[in-house]
Amino acid sequence: MNRKILLSLGIIAALILYLVFSGKESDHLPELTWQEHPDTVTITSQERTMRLHAKDGSWLINEEAYPADKNTVDNMLKKLEELDIDSLVSNKGYPEKYDLTPEKCIKVEIAQDKEPFLTVCFGKKSSTNRHTYITVNNKPEIYMASGVFDSLLDKTVEQMRDKTIMKVSREAVSYFEVMHNGKKFVFEKKQQEPEKPEDDAGQDKKQGQDKKKTEQWTCRGYEKVVLDTNKVNQLLSNFDPLRASAFPDMQAQTLGRARTAVKIKAFGKDMDLKIYTKNKDDKYIATASESPYVFTIDEWKAKKFFITGLDALKK
Repeated sequence: MNRKILLSLGIIAALILYLVFSGKESDHLPELTWQEHPDTVTITSQERTMRLHAKDGSWLINEEAYPADKNTVDNMLKKLEELDIDSLVSNKGYPEKYDLTPEKCIKVEIAQDKEPFLTVCFGKKSSTNRHTYITVNNKPEIYMASGVFDSLLDKTVEQMRDKTIMKVSREAVSYFEVMHNGKKFVFEKKQQEPEKPEDDAGQDKKQGQDKKKTEQWTCRGYEKVVLDTNKVNQLLSNFDPLRASAFPDMQAQTLGRARTAVKIKAFGKDMDLKIYTKNKDDKYIATASESPYVFTIDEWKAKKFFITGLDALKK
């Protein structure tokens, strides 16, 4: 075998070795799992910047410190930690080709004690709409991650806020009153003795004593009206939980007089819900003792408390 052939084979072998090892190096994909406990998540997009920060076991939004929905934040962090990076697309950059420039990408920065430990930028989706192009920790390499993340990351402050106003189980309520259009109904839960068996039926008199007392709702001033416990409980279930539809930028002092006021007694304290006028979105503006914010509730839910008589609650 002449020298030229040996030289050519040597060059080919060197190229093969280079491709093999460079391929292995390029196939090394970053791991996004972490041992830290994140306390700050900053999401920056073309439309907005949102900063989520942890305090006393809760997540708060921006400087206004609006309570964030914990499940939404936890789900976001879980999705990021479990992010499935399929392959390396480019180790030379070209971020503009994949919408990974600062003007177009969604940037997520996760930190602990003000020290960022993970930054992921999300660019455009693949042609199949099943993958998203990303960069990790501001490095030039571009990867393809499984899934799309618009609905997870591109949220407004309104969408991220915790919409639970209060959570009161119906069993915990011992008293409630409803004032609607000047008419007031006061409901009280009372213990009802079990019916005793008749002597002439030959039943054991102790049988009635073994039965537990039952709870019965009554309305003050309408004691002769027998209320259906299930119907009253269905009304109270609107507080388990009571959730806002939205949080309009309004001050409670500007709302005037409430159209409907509901007061409930539970957990040893009084809580109230006040319902005002309907807005342009056909939602009713409301306030509650358990929230410092004005909020809205759906029309169908508000109308549950527009009580003008007891016919809907009778047995």
